Amino acid sequence: MKQRVRRWKAMMMAVMLVFSIILPAKTVRAADPTTTIQVTGIEEGCNVYAYAVAIDAVDANGNHYWKYNPEGNVESRVKDGKVDTDDLVYFYMNLNSTMGADDWDLHDGEGDAVVDKTVLHMQYNAADASYSVSNVKPGLYVIAANKQVKEYSYSGNVVAVNYQYSGTGIASIADENGVIHVAAKKSSDPTMKKEVIENGNAYKYGDANIGDTVEFKITMTIPDYQGSWLSDKLHYNIKDSLTDGLTLDVSSIKLEGTSINDLFVTNKKCTSTNITTSTSGFTLDLYGEDVYQYAGNTIAITYQAKVNEKAKVNFDSDENKATLKYSTVASGTDMSDPMQDITHHYTFGFDTLVNGTGSEKTTEITKYGVKTTTELDNKVALDGAQFQLFDANGKQLYFTSDGEYTTETSGTYDYIVSKNNGQLTATGLDAGTYTLKESKAPLGYALDKTTYTIVITPTYNELTGELKNYTVRVNGATGNSITFTHEKLDNGTINTTDNAANADTFGINNTPLITLPETGGAGMIALTVAAVVLMAGFGTMFVSLRKRKQVK
Repeated sequence: MKQRVRRWKAMMMAVMLVFSIILPAKTVRAADPTTTIQVTGIEEGCNVYAYAVAIDAVDANGNHYWKYNPEGNVESRVKDGKVDTDDLVYFYMNLNSTMGADDWDLHDGEGDAVVDKTVLHMQYNAADASYSVSNVKPGLYVIAANKQVKEYSYSGNVVAVNYQYSGTGIASIADENGVIHVAAKKSSDPTMKKEVIENGNAYKYGDANIGDTVEFKITMTIPDYQGSWLSDKLHYNIKDSLTDGLTLDVSSIKLEGTSINDLFVTNKKCTSTNITTSTSGFTLDLYGEDVYQYAGNTIAITYQAKVNEKAKVNFDSDENKATLKYSTVASGTDMSDPMQDITHHYTFGFDTLVNGTGSEKTTEITKYGVKTTTELDNKVALDGAQFQLFDANGKQLYFTSDGEYTTETSGTYDYIVSKNNGQLTATGLDAGTYTLKESKAPLGYALDKTTYTIVITPTYNELTGELKNYTVRVNGATGNSITFTHEKLDNGTINTTDNAANADTFGINNTPLITLPETGGAGMIALTVAAVVLMAGFGTMFVSLRKRKQVK
């Protein structure tokens, strides 16, 4: 609190000259007031007021004296006839929120009631982009914008409106036209940024395996609220929402490095703050003093979430959205328009949907049956082949029956199986390098002993975090390879291309266990029949000889 007051004092000195006002006990007015207060630096559309702290009053004998605002302990602070910087800070911190009544009941020296206007509504002047009010009664006023527009808040100012009294008086600070010029200080633009943190670096995107933990960071600047903003109703609201493919770890949420449990439960470092959490997001509401302690500063919220089995695949991303709103008036009743920032999160797969439900399937890996490894003209798609997939570290991966990657080893499969179209589907994978090995061949075919390398490489829009394109490259043992490129066009459609030179010759192939002659001349067929008859004759002769031997 002391630090904040010191900061406000420094601001006051920058905005206006530090001054000391000597308040005369009794003076005689020499002329009618004609002073105008003019304020610049506040945008059009605000409601700007001058709140009286002390005004010139007249007793029954026509003598002038200072009448103090009945709200707050004003008179005791200026009873020595002096208003210094400490007093100005006190007025601005304690009076503006309670000086809402349009009138005071002013009493003259004999106790007669006099009603006078003490809250002055300043009008906007488009010609010079200023707010002003004229014919201001001599006194001391706090200037404040009670309703803000757009994203800004404004510092207050304290203005002394004085003119020459007969006998004793106070020097006027108005110009030769009777105008007091005031410049309001606009707050810095509040900002909010949502990022994915990976290996200490910040991105607008992330890719991961199902089961991986992702770290997030929300960085925010809080408006440099001052003066009359010191209200318990001041409100700063941040909401974070995760889509179904991400599960929030509630225990990981931290504000400025301190866990929410320490902030709001154990140590109660934030006494007027609420937080609600679920596995799909959280809402943090800072109020009053908990906002002031960060005013004008940048703060960060960090947390972790796990990629779950509902994660989307390829171009269909899971989004993480942060939304910020904050008070634009001290009462907390008016909030800024929502400010949002989004990160995108991806898992990848092959032989699967390219862009979510209803989209086409990719065909990067197909299992074929061929007569020989050199005769590839009559390929036949094969089902039932089992393959094992390993990550870049050699770790074997597990899958559900649908080919979705899982961290569970119980009730799952350590292989994926080709379907009746030869497709070998795997989903829920991180970008990176994988090794594919056939572990069981289809019935009647020899096992393919080739080790295949699969490399998934994405390219992102660095500003938005959206996936621009990704490639799937499949390398065979002999150096033969094929690369598929999937690119999202400006109209939202997905365009897929491959290196056509290899498209017709590359495949993951099996050859039959026995190759029978299916073509050839009549001599070849006769030779085959003769061989079969001869083998049958030898079999019959062998059985007959055994029977004769047993009879003897």
